[in-house]
Amino acid sequence: MRRPRPTTAIRVAAMVGLVVIGRSLPAGGRAAPPAPPPQEIRPAPVETARAASQRILDAYASYPSIGPAEAEKSVRALATMAAADRLAADLRADLARLAVGYAGGATQVWAGPLAIRETAVNQSVRREEVWFARVVVPPGRAAYVEWRLAVLGLVWESDRWRLDTFDEGPGPRPAEVPGGPDPVPELIGRLDGFSTERT
Repeated sequence: MRRPRPTTAIRVAAMVGLVVIGRSLPAGGRAAPPAPPPQEIRPAPVETARAASQRILDAYASYPSIGPAEAEKSVRALATMAAADRLAADLRADLARLAVGYAGGATQVWAGPLAIRETAVNQSVRREEVWFARVVVPPGRAAYVEWRLAVLGLVWESDRWRLDTFDEGPGPRPAEVPGGPDPVPELIGRLDGFSTERT
């Protein structure tokens, strides 16, 4: 009886290995790629009513300098469906009065909240009272500051807080510091590159 040669034994072992591997492969002859590691699913952050009130206040501060048509488009995007026409009409009237009172170009405005008081009317309605300072630079006039109190009625609609009512009046007013205001060119120049956007 002939003893198998070493090369024959190696060939037999290789064939057995191929058979075992072939049986472990899926249909199609290619090894299945490794399963990707499970990824953590995090819910998207939801803007709070307090943050929405500041965003809306920033938008209103921009309206005197962006033009009536763009301002109206913006306020309609912020408003509830029921309040869109009313808020747009109020804004048109406010901008028309501003244009008559400060003729000669766009009025620049910066507004910053100082304190906020929130009242939860119910699960989908909030009342946001915002005490804020507003710097106004009319065309051809000296800049001045106003201390205002805005009251925003917000309603949860279409997956976000939307503006339903907006009222504004004089707010608590601190004493003015001694000295006069900076000239407008100097004031504007020192603010070059600043942004009102919030993160």
